[in-house]
Amino acid sequence: MREYDPVASINNLLPPKLTFKVEEVADLLGISRDKVYRAVRSGQLQRIQLGGKAWRIPRQEVIRLLMG
Repeated sequence: MREYDPVASINNLLPPKLTFKVEEVADLLGISRDKVYRAVRSGQLQRIQLGGKAWRIPRQEVIRLLMG
């Protein structure tokens, strides 16, 4: 019998993307966009900045947050 792997379970529930928009992360976590932006600014959440103001949240960060 295989052991339960919470990361694999969460990974299977997420859309097949390497990064997510702030709005997508907010929807996945059930929080406001403002809370996602605050988490990034405070260093609680890593992000990738794509030219200008566009931010993307790496998949591994979303999984980390969902695992609590």
